[in-house]
Amino acid sequence: MRRRPLRSLTAMVALVLTLTGCGVRETGIVDAGAPPSASPSAVARITVYLLNDKGHLVPVLRAGLPGHPYIAVDQLAVQPTEGERRQGLHTEVPDEIREAYTLTNVEAPDNGADRLVVQLRETTAWTRRAHAQLACTAAAIPGIRKVVLSPQVQRVSPGKHEEIVKVTMSSDLTCDQFDDLR
Repeated sequence: MRRRPLRSLTAMVALVLTLTGCGVRETGIVDAGAPPSASPSAVARITVYLLNDKGHLVPVLRAGLPGHPYIAVDQLAVQPTEGERRQGLHTEVPDEIREAYTLTNVEAPDNGADRLVVQLRETTAWTRRAHAQLACTAAAIPGIRKVVLSPQVQRVSPGKHEEIVKVTMSSDLTCDQFDDLR
């Protein structure tokens, strides 16, 4: 009969030790410095030029990716947001822009380069306003001042109202060439 009270006492001591945490003290909120935050400069913004209902260029800020300034060129293929459409903004850059160009030579701006080389496929027709969108969007990228179109493209105008730029030799485009559209 003596074993039963001894077992009960041993079980009781083990239970008390388990519940007390064997010397681990209770802690409250640990002060570990300021809460996490992102600096405003970490939010990348890009400028994309769209067209208003009069065919004039309008700069639009969109979210970008830090370290990827050339994503602005990709954004020309993205249709305007609902808010942008409500403002009457649109794009004339062909939907197949992702297939219409390749970046063949983007030199780092700190090397003194200021060109973005774009190759267009023969099946893609670009209006003058679409070229203006490309030139001004590229000019908004830090370090880029002009777009160099490759000599692979030759276009013919499909009608009286739409001007298609013919590129038979290397063609440099700058945003300044489209002052009449701003």
